Amino acid sequence: MKFLIITTSFFGIGGIERYVRDLVQALGELYGTENIDILSLLGKCNGSCRKHYHFIDVGGTSLTPLVKAKFIKNCLLIAYKNNYDIILCCHISLSPIAYFIKKIFGIRYITFTYGIDAWKNLFHHQKIGLKNADLIVTISKFTQRMLYEKHDIKLSKVKIVSPSLNPMCSWNVYQEKPKVLVKKYKLNDFKVLLTVARLVSTEKYKGYDKVISALPKVIKKVPNIKYILVGRGNDIPRIKKLAKKLGVEKYVIFTGFVPDEDLVDYYNLCDVFIMPSKKEGFGIVFLEALACGKPVICGNKDGSVDAVLNGKLGILVDPDSIDQIAEAIINVLQGNVPDNLIDPEYLRKIVLEHYGFDKFTKRVKDLLNRFVK
Repeated sequence: MKFLIITTSFFGIGGIERYVRDLVQALGELYGTENIDILSLLGKCNGSCRKHYHFIDVGGTSLTPLVKAKFIKNCLLIAYKNNYDIILCCHISLSPIAYFIKKIFGIRYITFTYGIDAWKNLFHHQKIGLKNADLIVTISKFTQRMLYEKHDIKLSKVKIVSPSLNPMCSWNVYQEKPKVLVKKYKLNDFKVLLTVARLVSTEKYKGYDKVISALPKVIKKVPNIKYILVGRGNDIPRIKKLAKKLGVEKYVIFTGFVPDEDLVDYYNLCDVFIMPSKKEGFGIVFLEALACGKPVICGNKDGSVDAVLNGKLGILVDPDSIDQIAEAIINVLQGNVPDNLIDPEYLRKIVLEHYGFDKFTKRVKDLLNRFVK
């Protein structure tokens, strides 16, 4: 089976890019890397990338009309020259291209969706591309339902392939807090809350500002606490202003960007991972925290519910309720929750059983086997 992968970006640090890389790796293990061609609209490919993946084309560093035109041209040319069995369209915005190729060359295509990309209003040509996909894949029941409600896509046409733990990272068993980070951030005798997210104005829905708003209530019960935000973005000034206004600025630590290979140390540093989002397609960060044995608090209105198995692996709260967020933090830190939700070995065991990379690869295989039939 020969695949053409078309994606907006392959090299970024976001959840979609990571999902696409995991998808390509799974396909490589199942069908051989020689049967996978990749076209990426944006990004740069170094020598290391080309050793592991077969890139037909990598577009520019910015989304200019010229880059778009070149990408569309190359998609058509490569589809004409190769006998692909399936096109895997890894973003709704590219589905019109896949649809056009199908109309001309008869190659079937699968469109992948994730979260807010599938919930928002679509342009007419994007709707046509989405509706004419031979199959739609998404990452959570929540987004599956939103595709039906927002775009009238039959539920039977949308299959779920949940994300997996990044196979390139070493997710360790529960460990002591890294002494280097404890010293760096002066965290001796402190309980640590952690959020890992892009801190940009378009992603306020992740709820880190709600956590800051809950801190005054939390501090009354747990005064020895720090809230660490890992990530960078243009929303940081607003968050700092909010923390200052609430008088909790000394309890909040901004780390800036942290490379993937160092994230494990930050997960091991925390006592609770929290991200009370309300527009999350899934939330791979929850899996990463759980794989390090950390209790998780998340929102109950989006794909986060799937990530924590409907509450089996985490505490669900109303992401708009400061009181619920504060209460959940206090209860976890004081041990007033079911034992399994704060048991490192249990959390790690269950998350690996459901979201290990071998399970992801099997889901991809099962999907394609059904699709080919």
